[in-house]
Amino acid sequence: NIEYYNPNSTEEELDTRLSELLQSSIELADNDPAVDFSLYNAIIVFHAGVGSDFALEEAVLDPTPHDLPSVFLDIAHLRRTIGNNAPEYEGIPVEGGSIHIQKAVILPETESKRGVEIGLFGMTAHQFGHYLGLPSLFNTVIGRPAIGKWGLMGVGFSNFSGVIPPEPSAWGKVFLGWE
Repeated sequence: NIEYYNPNSTEEELDTRLSELLQSSIELADNDPAVDFSLYNAIIVFHAGVGSDFALEEAVLDPTPHDLPSVFLDIAHLRRTIGNNAPEYEGIPVEGGSIHIQKAVILPETESKRGVEIGLFGMTAHQFGHYLGLPSLFNTVIGRPAIGKWGLMGVGFSNFSGVIPPEPSAWGKVFLGWE
């Protein structure tokens, strides 16, 4: 259940539990003979429920302490959590161990709650930006802007209530070799 994956205790425990959610989801998909992981370049897991990504007034959104954050998990995160810091940890094995999932995104089925509609496209694009290698370009501790709302990796993922995110910034495009 959702309380297991966000026990609302420490950041370290949340990190581990999110890795476990990813691992369990991938293992379930790997058990389905219709899923061929060799056909995919990216993995996005959608969980049931609401994300905990937007800090809106408590009076507007009745806070639920076990909602999960949207996250990008890379091999360093997986190695630190479910890999027990083993340097030889290669990721989550699939296809009989011939492929190892080393990065993935976890997103909620919705960001909307109690009549406040927030689109998921902006958060999806932002997290996929991490998948491509872009860092967040805002203060990730308190959520304050740095490059502003016109950069995808800034706070722009929430533009137009999360429905119409901006492009990556000029710096991001150069960083990715898209110039």
